[in-house]
Amino acid sequence: MSGNGSKLTITQNPDKAILNWQSFNIGSNEHTVFIQPYSSSVALNRINHGNSSEILGRLGANGQLMLVFNLVKWTENEDNNDELITIDYSL
Repeated sequence: MSGNGSKLTITQNPDKAILNWQSFNIGSNEHTVFIQPYSSSVALNRINHGNSSEILGRLGANGQLMLVFNLVKWTENEDNNDELITIDYSL
């Protein structure tokens, strides 16, 4: 993981990964991007806390992201879709 101002880059080395987060939030001016080995790569992200997660900014990946939340709050943003649990966005 590396951060540069409002951008967080998560580099995934194995083709398939399971990540456990204590919290997972993206601020309105923030951008989180997953760099994965292949377009067929998958990252399962489990968010393990009782509070809601807020995805207010941008979330992207060159492969597939799966997010498992207890509670989530999405903004009305064209980059995010509040009906998606599996996200397949291009960078």
